[in-house]
Amino acid sequence: MITRRIFAVAPLALAALPLPALAAPRTLSGTVTYRERIALPPGAVVEVSLLDVSLADAPSRTIARTRIAPRGQVPIPYRLRFNDAVIRPGHRYALRAEIRVRGQLWFTTTEHHAALVPDASGEIVVQRVAPPAEVGGPAGSWRVENLRGRPLPADVRATLKIESDGRVSAHSGCNGMGGQATIRDKTIRFGPLVGTMMACPEPRMQLENQFRAALEATRSWRIERGALTLLSGRGARLVVLARE
Repeated sequence: MITRRIFAVAPLALAALPLPALAAPRTLSGTVTYRERIALPPGAVVEVSLLDVSLADAPSRTIARTRIAPRGQVPIPYRLRFNDAVIRPGHRYALRAEIRVRGQLWFTTTEHHAALVPDASGEIVVQRVAPPAEVGGPAGSWRVENLRGRPLPADVRATLKIESDGRVSAHSGCNGMGGQATIRDKTIRFGPLVGTMMACPEPRMQLENQFRAALEATRSWRIERGALTLLSGRGARLVVLARE
């Protein structure tokens, strides 16, 4: 009878024992930014990783990773969830970030960004890897600096914006224009440009006609030292623009 009572009570005693607490998920938050005055085009992807960098002679181990499709420009906020159970006392941890556009690396971390330490700010500064202008092609916002070999007058501001889908908007310093461009590799053709018809004093009106004619005569593009050059079918420079 005594033996039976012991076995009957044993399950109740086991049930009363405290269970080990499950490791709660933790979250690291901060921003990814860079110092260059460059706008990210549509399709950019930001990846933030938490790494175990304790071993100097071995590759770092990825603890957690998250990907963000930015809704705007830098600084880009991130939230990185990870399991606290995999964090080991005495180990060193760091954050790494990359920004890719259409699969090509544009920015990455080049310095150590400590994580899980009291003075960690959460800000990750990345450095440019590939010239975005070359990777993104002529898409972006540009300011005209030279038109058919002549600098634009200081009091005239002419601009050109090319969207990733080929939509074009331009302003000559007098009237606005809009249309569509067809871009294939290094070739570009601007379709008919429709705009306002406001009369402007000279030389603005003449510059507008030259700007429109130069766009319509453009057949190719190239980027040199960050400047976009639009070329004729014979390779003559028609317009030189700086990125805004």
